[in-house]
Amino acid sequence: MPGIVVLWGTRRRRGRSWRSVLTLLVGLLLALLLLSCAGGTGISPGGSCGAAPSVPTGLSASSITRTSATLNWAPSSVASGCSVNSYTVYENGTSIGAPTSTSFAVAGLSTPQAPEIYNFQIAASDAPGISSPSGAVSETTLQAPTYTVTVNGVSGSLTHSATVTLIVLP
Repeated sequence: MPGIVVLWGTRRRRGRSWRSVLTLLVGLLLALLLLSCAGGTGISPGGSCGAAPSVPTGLSASSITRTSATLNWAPSSVASGCSVNSYTVYENGTSIGAPTSTSFAVAGLSTPQAPEIYNFQIAASDAPGISSPSGAVSETTLQAPTYTVTVNGVSGSLTHSATVTLIVLP
């Protein structure tokens, strides 16, 4: 971290006058401002954020389709004067988004020919750090509808048969 040295001098007098007190206060405020601009500690408003937020709870999924789902959870608790900056949404262990609210629309899930299972987790973050991930919620996407069509045909003495399976994709 860069350091800043502020040299501030006044003339010595026999007693402290209001001018020397004012000069001292201005010097102190200038030093704090310079520290703050240089990435030092400076003055921070609000309470003391000394710990990461609590683990988000109540994770659930709704509006599940073949390609999407909506996740909802209860807000994390934080120290007085602090706030959650964002939440991190994990799909099968990989981060897929960072919403600032307690809801997230998951889109772009693969369109399966068979149902597919996805595991979702949430972690909260504030100035001091990130919480542990929540317990996972497992959701299974809906299977794409399939149709099998068999066509039989007879032409003279020949018999023809063809089977086609159709998968309906969005």
